[in-house]
Amino acid sequence: MNPNEEIDLIQIARDGVSFLRKRGLPLLLAGLVGMGIAVGYRSWRTIHYTGEVSFLHDVLTEEYIRPLTESIQRQLNQGSYDSLSHSFGLSVEAVKSISEVKLIISPFEKTISQQERELIAVKIQTTQPQLLPEIQTGLIRAFQNNAFLQRRLFEKRSEYDAALTSISREKKLLDSLKQSLLKNQGIKPSFDPAGVFYQSVILERQRHQYEIKRHRLDDWSPVVSLVNNVESDQPSWLSVLAKGFFGGVVSMLAFLQLKSLLNHPSSSKS
Repeated sequence: MNPNEEIDLIQIARDGVSFLRKRGLPLLLAGLVGMGIAVGYRSWRTIHYTGEVSFLHDVLTEEYIRPLTESIQRQLNQGSYDSLSHSFGLSVEAVKSISEVKLIISPFEKTISQQERELIAVKIQTTQPQLLPEIQTGLIRAFQNNAFLQRRLFEKRSEYDAALTSISREKKLLDSLKQSLLKNQGIKPSFDPAGVFYQSVILERQRHQYEIKRHRLDDWSPVVSLVNNVESDQPSWLSVLAKGFFGGVVSMLAFLQLKSLLNHPSSSKS
């Protein structure tokens, strides 16, 4: 390598010190101005608080709840606060504080009865965190009173009732057959007693599962507390001040560079 082409670190350091002597004060002032703007931004910006309410429900699945949440968000964007106030059972002021209602789908989870159901989480964003519990209750109320979901609940309940009726009928026949097997020893060779008793156990298990499903249709209790999971989008003071300072410095450097190019157009062309 040519010695003349080697990087002169000492010269670079001297140039840097010289630049700071000449431009250090303007850069510092620009950084302070940037910090002042950042402080004003943080102080006056609207803070949004986000919480989640989660459900494990047989009917409240992604297929049915996504159109509901999208409809709510559309009404919020359009300013249809009176309609949402009626659906949520909340004041118009409380509804106006809501900025976002968004569906979040989580992986499947097993319940105690080993029946898989989707864990449905709805993210709620508001400017008034103290209203989050009321908004949570209002959201549940809106789901409960939705005509489409009520119809689906009725269909599911009818389906489970029909299954329980059929299981009850089959169980009575098996109970009658078991009584005959115990009383009449002569018909035992024609049947498998163990199979009959095992089928009775299977039917009892199915009956228990359908009763749990029917009970769960009316269970609207959230499984995640909304209040305990509130998050704010307000940035920290350190982050805001640092970004403001460096933003001011960068802006001043860009201004000085532009000024230098305008003052020496010939050197920039060469």
